Amino acid sequence: MQISRSEINNVVRFYLERAGQARASEDRDTATHHAKGKDGLPVDNLTLSPRAQEIQRLRNIVMQIPDVREDRVRLVKESLDQGKYQIDGAMIAGQFLARMLGDRLAGNT
Repeated sequence: MQISRSEINNVVRFYLERAGQARASEDRDTATHHAKGKDGLPVDNLTLSPRAQEIQRLRNIVMQIPDVREDRVRLVKESLDQGKYQIDGAMIAGQFLARMLGDRLAGNT
């Protein structure tokens, strides 16, 4: 099964919406840090809500997922070199149409 980046983003978005509903009151609670510069004067700072921190953490996880599965590419290349790779055109067309339909239903046209 192949999972596209848009599908991953949809799952993350769904998770964040659910987490946001459960933690609506937590979003108002933020930790404040009073940093000072070298001259002792206060410096600007940014405080992220727990929800924003969770979004940032999940975004970093998603960005680490490779676009190309090198292990799968290697196996296909080996099969091609050995003449063992069988292509089923009907299966490929069916998967292509299913993916296209799924993306349209998800609003990712």
